[in-house]
Amino acid sequence: MNLKINRIMILEDSRGYKQRKMRQRLVWGGLLSTIVIYLLISIHLYTSRYKHDCGARSQPIQKLEEEINRLLRIINENVPEDKYQQKSAERACQPRTSIVFQKTHKCASSTLQNILLRFGDKRNLTFALPNENAFYYRHVFDYTRRFQREFVMHIPGIQEYDIFCHHAVFNKKEMEAVMTENTAFISIVRSPVKNFESTFDYYGSSRKHGVDHYENPLMEFIRRAEKDPLNLNYTYGPNKCPMMHDFGLTRTRDKSNEIKVKERIKSLDQDIDLVLISDYFDESMILLKELMCWDYDDIVYLPKVVRNKQRVRELTLDEEQRIRSWNKGDVILFDHFNRTFWTRVEAFGKERMQKELEIFRKRKQIWEEKCTNKRVSGRLFRDFQFKTDAFGRVDMECRRLGWWEQPYTEYIRHKQLFWATRPH
Repeated sequence: MNLKINRIMILEDSRGYKQRKMRQRLVWGGLLSTIVIYLLISIHLYTSRYKHDCGARSQPIQKLEEEINRLLRIINENVPEDKYQQKSAERACQPRTSIVFQKTHKCASSTLQNILLRFGDKRNLTFALPNENAFYYRHVFDYTRRFQREFVMHIPGIQEYDIFCHHAVFNKKEMEAVMTENTAFISIVRSPVKNFESTFDYYGSSRKHGVDHYENPLMEFIRRAEKDPLNLNYTYGPNKCPMMHDFGLTRTRDKSNEIKVKERIKSLDQDIDLVLISDYFDESMILLKELMCWDYDDIVYLPKVVRNKQRVRELTLDEEQRIRSWNKGDVILFDHFNRTFWTRVEAFGKERMQKELEIFRKRKQIWEEKCTNKRVSGRLFRDFQFKTDAFGRVDMECRRLGWWEQPYTEYIRHKQLFWATRPH
């Protein structure tokens, strides 16, 4: 019964979205359609009556056809002309629609994931989604072990997917096996000190490790871990080098082995097309736009899972150094991809980057003003208050922009099941 209701809701959302996309043309769309039909009938009657040669059409008919084409171009225009919106037709490249995002914990990855979910949702692309009951969480793949193709939820009639953007432990061969051709591979990393502090807080590690009653739980954890560096309680998953874990270096000893770390980084250099830096998120989005041949509106965002300021711990230089020492693998990883990132920025052009950033930030501001009233703080995270119409409804585009990972994943899951199982 719940699935049936969900499918009905998805259908209504889909229809509502299409109606909203047509809102700008509905005022005159019916009239123009009538004119087009009338002109087509006129041409048909005119040609039937006078039997013109196909190779020598009369001037009146040619003018009528030109007028029809002009009207059809107007009717099929989806968005108003915008000096900031770079049309794909005006570019040498064509937008790419197949992408794997190796999602890394606490690296602004949920914000980037929302960009990919919106891009695919609006274009009815297919998503590789986690099996509903394969792991503890429904919105992530199993990140205790490297990704395998059987982790993907089966959708009837779909063998290959366009977008992969949920948490998994990197395994390119198995990921490629479920994707369409010409897939771009991207990921994102963050300053290791900021990443580890954020990860420690997000997972409630102080409580899990029994240090929450200390004045500085994070440093107490580091002190204990330094005394027993091979203890799995201190090294597994997010407790040590969480980014390297996401990239497939899951064994405790490997995370502390500089040779193993550098071998993994060398492999990632070959396997991933673009590694972004969350500390320079806007610049990263410009490089992503360039790689995928997308538009500015495809990469606009509202930050997701941003902690309240009072939850962010200020660290001393000594504390930062101890975190870097404990997470040496992540330090080597970040330093490498930070260098490659700025090499790409240099190749892109610093002046060009500044111009595109200015345009992009204007677009973000336009969307934020269109969709939100203000930022609000919850118990853990900051979020936005969204504008509503007279009936208390949020615009579908704004709703997509604001959705967090869990509800958006469930929406996509039921949408794909609905369209795959509907009567043809």
